[in-house]
Amino acid sequence: MKLEHVVRWTRYVAERLSRAFAGKQKRPDVFISAVTSDLGTVRKLVRDALLDSDCFPVEQSHFSPDYRKLEEMLRAKIGGCQAMIHMVGIRYGFEPNPANRPPNTPRRSYTQMEYHMAKELGLRCYTFVCPEDFPYDDGNHE
Repeated sequence: MKLEHVVRWTRYVAERLSRAFAGKQKRPDVFISAVTSDLGTVRKLVRDALLDSDCFPVEQSHFSPDYRKLEEMLRAKIGGCQAMIHMVGIRYGFEPNPANRPPNTPRRSYTQMEYHMAKELGLRCYTFVCPEDFPYDDGNHE
């Protein structure tokens, strides 16, 4: 599997979204969710493919360590989108400080939180699971 496959797939998704929102006042906002440490390059390619296909990419790169503030911030950002592209790689990713997690709340990474919030808000979610031999970004892979 190559990076070009992800770009082609993203363009296909973006074209479908653009057609679905044709004639509306604004182009669709698409939230991009992926762990940056292994999929940072792919995130940029997906962002560019969305821009080329008349969609507006939305990303979250800075997160509050406070769970409740993070949840509010993500809800506002994701809630303004019409769809999400969720990419799954080989890294688990960072998670909010467990000391701030409300009782009976499952342990989740930022990326998992984004995905679950999008589903809860009823967004169209397009998930791309990258295989083990995918050209991940260099770095420490857990």
